[in-house]
Parts: sequence; C-alpha cells; structure tokens
Amino acid sequence: MTTRLRRWWTEGPLGWTWAAVAVSVLVCGAIATLYVAQHGVVTRSFEVLDQFGRARLDLAQGTLHVVLAAEPGAPFGRTEGLALVEQAITELEDAGVRLGRGTSASTEVLERIAELRATLQALGAGEPPRDALAALRIGAHQLDREAVRLDEAIRSELRERGAALDRTFRWVGGAAAVLLGVLCVAVFAGGRAKALSDRALAESEARFREVIESLPQLVWTSRADGACDFVSARWCEYSGMDVGSALGLGWTAAVHPDDRDGLAAAWRAALAAGTPVAHEARFRRRDGSYRWFDCRAVALRGSDGRVERWFGANTDVDDAHRVLEALAAEQALLARVAATAPGAIYSFHMDASGSARFPYVSPRMAELVGLPAEALAASAAGVEERIHPDDRGPLLDKVGHARADGAPWRDEFRLLHPTRGERWLEVSAIGEPTADGGSQWFGHLIDVTERKLAEERATRAQKMEALGTLAGGVAHDFNNLLVAIIGNTELAQAELPRDAPVQPFLAEVLRASARAADLVRRILAFSRKEGSSRVRTPLAALLREAVQMLRSTLPANVALTLTTDADAPEVMASPSQLHQVILNLVTNAAHAIGSRRGAIEVRLGAATVASGRGGEAPPELPPGAYAVVAVADDGAGIDPAVLGRIFDPFFTTKPQGQGTGLGLSTVHGIVRDHGGAIRVASELGRGATFQVWLPAAPTAVCAAATVRPSGASRLPRGHGERVFFVDDEEPLTTFASRALEQLGYRPRVFSNPVAALEAVREQPEAIDLLITDLTMPQMSGFELVRAVREVRPDLPIVLSSGFLQQCDVEEADRLRVTELLAKPTRLEEFARAVAVALEGEGARPSG
Repeated sequence: MTTRLRRWWTEGPLGWTWAAVAVSVLVCGAIATLYVAQHGVVTRSFEVLDQFGRARLDLAQGTLHVVLAAEPGAPFGRTEGLALVEQAITELEDAGVRLGRGTSASTEVLERIAELRATLQALGAGEPPRDALAALRIGAHQLDREAVRLDEAIRSELRERGAALDRTFRWVGGAAAVLLGVLCVAVFAGGRAKALSDRALAESEARFREVIESLPQLVWTSRADGACDFVSARWCEYSGMDVGSALGLGWTAAVHPDDRDGLAAAWRAALAAGTPVAHEARFRRRDGSYRWFDCRAVALRGSDGRVERWFGANTDVDDAHRVLEALAAEQALLARVAATAPGAIYSFHMDASGSARFPYVSPRMAELVGLPAEALAASAAGVEERIHPDDRGPLLDKVGHARADGAPWRDEFRLLHPTRGERWLEVSAIGEPTADGGSQWFGHLIDVTERKLAEERATRAQKMEALGTLAGGVAHDFNNLLVAIIGNTELAQAELPRDAPVQPFLAEVLRASARAADLVRRILAFSRKEGSSRVRTPLAALLREAVQMLRSTLPANVALTLTTDADAPEVMASPSQLHQVILNLVTNAAHAIGSRRGAIEVRLGAATVASGRGGEAPPELPPGAYAVVAVADDGAGIDPAVLGRIFDPFFTTKPQGQGTGLGLSTVHGIVRDHGGAIRVASELGRGATFQVWLPAAPTAVCAAATVRPSGASRLPRGHGERVFFVDDEEPLTTFASRALEQLGYRPRVFSNPVAALEAVREQPEAIDLLITDLTMPQMSGFELVRAVREVRPDLPIVLSSGFLQQCDVEEADRLRVTELLAKPTRLEEFARAVAVALEGEGARPSG
C-alpha cells in the first residue's frame, strides 16, 4: 500500500508539481490552519486576560468594602466584601494557572493568592482588628502588583507570538492568498481582542464609579505628588464646588481655617513616608456651616513598590464629635460637682466571689480614707482594714443584706485614719446587679465626726440638764425635810435647859443637818438653780469670816492662814456661794494633807488682764480688773493623769463613802456663773494651788450691800401679829405653827393654798403677814401672791423656796414680795425674816 501510494504521488498525472503544489497547499493550509489556531489561542488568552483584569477589579472592590465597612456609617457589610474578595481570588488563581504555565510570574501570583487566603482565614467571623485589615489591604495590593506583572508578561508574549506568526507567513511563497487570509484572520482576531479589552475596561470603570457613588463618604483620588485628580459627585454635592475647582489643591478651600494647617501637615507627612493618613478636620458645607470629618487615605503602589496614586475617603463624624463634646462637658461638670460636694462620691463594685473595688472615686475620697485613688480602684481591702474593729462586722453584714435585696442603704462607722485618727463617716449607696453576677453601688461618703462630737456634747448636756432638774426636785423635797428637822431641833433646844442630857444629841442632829444642807447647796450650785442675789461684796471681810469659821472645823494638824491685799477690788457676787467656794477648796486642801502636819494658806490679791494677754491669767477671761483668791496647800498634790478631770461631776479620788465628787464641780460652776475662771497648779508631793479669778465690781454701782455676820444671840419676837403660813408639806406647817407661837405670833397654817386664799378673801383684815412656799401642787406661790394682792395690796409677804432662779427673783420683785427665804432655814433666819417683813430692820429682839 505504501509503495503504490508513493508511486501515485511521484508518478501521477501531476507528478512532483502536484506533489509540490499539494505539499505547498498542504503546508500553506497547515500553516494557515496553525496560524488560525494560534491566533485562536491568542484570542482566548486575551479573553482570559480580560477575566484576569475583571478579577483584579473585583479584588480591589471587595478589599475596599472590607476596609471601609469598619468605618462608622458604611452602607455595606464586611461579609459581602469578604465574599467578593474570595471570588476574585478564585478567578485570579484560575486565570493565573491558565496564563502562567508555571512561569515565575505565575508562581508569584499563586504564592500571593495563598498568602491572601491565609489572611482571609485569620480574619474570622468576629470584629477584625485593625492589623488584620491592614494585612488584607497589603496582601491585596501585593497580589494586584504581581497580577499586573503577569498580565504584562503574557501580553508581551502574545504580541511576540503574533509577530512570529506574521514573519512565518511572509516567508511562505505562493501562499499569498492563504497568507492574506491568515493575515485577515489575524487582523480580525486582534481587533476583536482589543474590542473585548476596551469593553471590559469600560465596564470596570462603570462599576467602579457605581461603587464610589454608592458610598456615604466623600471619595477622592490623587496623583503620587498629592494633587487631587478625582472627586466623587457626593463631594461636589456637599461642598458646592465643581470638579474643576476641587482638583489639584483646590479642595483645601473647603477646609476650616483653624484646621487647614494641621491637615496639610498630616498630608505632607503621609506623602513623604507613604504611610496612611488619618486626621480629623472640619469641612465647609454648601450652606456655609462646618462639619467634622474623619479624613483617611491609603497609597496604591506599582510593581516597583513606588506610590502611583492615593485613594481616600472623608467620613462625616460631626454627630459623634458633638456627642463626645457633650460627654466631655458632662464629665467636667461631674468632676466640678464631685470636687465641691461636702464629701466623696464613689462607685463600688463587688463581684460574685466577694472581691470589691472602687472603679470611681472623687478627689475627696483619698482625703477621707487616707488611700490614693489608684489603690482604691485596684481593691477595697485597704478601706476594709481601716474600719474600726467594732464597726467592721455590722457594716459588712449590712453590705451583704443590701447586696442580696438590692435596697438602698446608709450607715455610720468609725474609720482609723493613718494621720487624722479615729473619724466618723456616714455612707449611703444604691446598688444594681451587674452582668458578672456581682453588684455595683453608687454612693456618697461624708465625714460626720464633728456632728457626732456635737451630738455627744448635746447628749452630755442633756444628761447634765436632766441631772440638774432632778437635783432641783430632790433639793426641794430634801429642803422641806431639813427645815422640819432643823426647826424642830432648835425648838427642842430652846425648850430644854442648856445642861439637859439631850442637848449634845440635839447639837449633833443640827451638825448633821448643816452638813446635809451644805450638800443640798452643792447640788443646787451644780444644777445652777440656786438663786442668790448678787451684791457688791468686799472679799476681805467675807474671807475673814469664812476662815474664822473653818479654823474651828479643821483638824489640829492643819494650820490655816489668811493674807489679804488692801488693793483687792470688791466683786458682784452671792456671799453664800462664795462661802461655799472657800469651804470646798479649804476642805479639799485639808483632805490632801491628811493626817500629817501641814498648812493651808488663803490669799487675796488683785490682778489685771491686759488685752495682749500673757502672764498667768486664764485665757478665757476678757481684759479687765480681777480679784484673785488663792488657796494653797502643801499636801500630796494631784496626779497629772487626773488633773484634767477634777472638775467633772461625781469624779473623786477619795475612797468610797468619803466624797461625793460634787465639791470641785460645784466650785467650777459657781465661779463660771460669776463670770470668772479657776486655775490649778499642782505637783505630786508638793501640794496644789487653786486660783479663783473674779471680775471686779463696776465702779458705777452705788449703795453697796454688805455681808452681815451671822450668829446673832437673840431672836426677834412678835407682839401677837396674825401670820398665815402656807406649805404643802405637813411637817413644815407643824414646825411653823410651833415656831411662830414661841416667837409671839398668832399663826394660822394651811397645807392647801386654795384654802389659804379663801381665808384671806373672807377676812382680808384678819391677816398681818403671809408666808408661802413657791412650789405647791394646787397653786404656785406666785399665783397665790397675785390673788392675795387683789384683796390686800399692802400685805407683807415672805416667799420661801428650796431653789430660786434669777427669773423667780425678778418675778418676786414685780409682785412686791417683802422677803425671800431660802430653804433649809435656821430658826434665827426664819425669825429675822418674819420680823423684817412685819417691822423692817427695826424689829425688837426678844429680851
């Protein structure tokens, strides 16, 4: 078969010519066919390149979606952008494999695709961090750069292949028609490829503009030198500028003048370093107002790594900016309020495990608890450790209850401050549960130490006032009993002979009654309810009388001396109260000496307190002239540990049963009530000195009263005058009836003041003198006096009371009470008061 065919081929009708023609035709046909086939490959390669270009655009668009989706107000989601990037990567990978055929450019593209896939997997489903977005943006840029290199390499290869085909066809002789046909086919194929490429480019540009115009941002691009070469329609719509005015650096005209330099500096720095731009500035709107924008731009680099252009977008953040400004203003206001609040404002957080801290504290908190804000923000343990041990448990229990029921709570507790000592704090808070299973409180902490101290002082004052009121009531009843005891004892002494065996017993009763009366006077002086009239008193005479009386009562081992200064001024004082002061001070001095031999010296001198102070004058005294009475002893002295408490009521260092603790407190009360002061100087083993400073009497006081020495030997007697005696205590009415009868009066006693008033109204002229108690249940002494004055305006009246306040003395003066008689009353005082009321100072004593 092969031989026959060869023979036909060489020996046929056409011979070698046919064969040549046939071969030429076949060769030309084969070449033409190969040319057409190769140009088909080229055409398909260009179509793949078009697909490659569209995949690059999809990659750029998807990357733009992912990056800008993280910005506020983006109208698209990150998920759609990631899907578009994934699709573009797949298409690029397919086209790269088909085009590259294992070339280095194809290998680089595939490696970049693998890296970008890894970046996409790293992004995950959550909110991507900014470094992951930056990696995506950089990976997409590098992939695009390698894709461009592959595109250019393939296009160059296709162009060289077409040129080689053309040269081959020009070498083929006798195949002009075939060559022409091939050329026509090539021309047609090339034109079709260009048309397809141009159409793809136009479609890509249209899609890019659609994406840009769909964004809410003001999008722009610029050349590598920073001159703007494109602005979106939204930019022109916002600013009112046309495209031509905005290009180049014309866009800077819309920037607020105050922000222009800062934005220009940021743009220049980005151009120099090729780094992204992120800056805030205000841009003018077409109506002339300005709004804040977040300006961002990224560099697009070529295959050589150099910046080819910039892509940027401005996002409107004016609303967010105003919210931040409002928040900053509120925070500043809160800071000012917290700084001026009378205390500390705080938030307190306790988690489910019980661990607590203070997330926020105002500046005063550190001052109140002595811990810095940083330590409080880390843990509340430091505050808990400083709570007083007695208050820590109850306070934590209350916190636990409040945590359980969520109710508001408040409490007061003591805190041991490292520098300020024990402080009282008041805490109040209201809580709410938190997402971590714990709770959070918002509250207020204030230092109430001064208030607590004031409350304690007020409580003590109320106790002292209540004690004084009680003392007054007890003294009233006790005085009535003492009047009956003393009066009846003196009556018994008067009835019996002086040498009667019972006289010593009666004298002992009187001495005990005198001590009881002295105790009552101390109680009344302590309660400030002993009302004695203050008269101009020469202290020298008063001290001589007091010392003379005290010498007979002191033990033989104690020597008592008196030294007076002739220049010592007189004072306005109650003589009986000053007697009590001297008696208490001398008695205390004698107790300090004890059973050993010692001496007590009473000194009277003068002193002046100058306005500049200095010297030994008590600091609480105002400037002026003073009389100073000093009582000094050489006894045991006073322990410094108790020196500050010696004037406290009921405080005594004496054994039980040997002191009441009222002596020095009574002295202190009397001296302070007279406007004076008392000072103490003592040293253990060397005695003590008490100085009593009393203000001098004003020189303008005239007709000064004098202290009348007591101890008159004879009692004034009456001449049958009719005396009404009114007291609700029966023992007193019994004593008064007997005493008045013995003194020569005709008594009529009443235990009911209403009955006494009725008797006066029935026979107004049948009474010469009314003696009435002040405090009675049915009617007070003042009420009885007012009613009697309506019937007998001229009737002499003696008012008797266990304690008289200054207001009582003033009321007695208004009612023209003739005499005031203080209980307990000695028979001599009672007789003299009756005589003075009836006849004045000229009353005849009994013979």
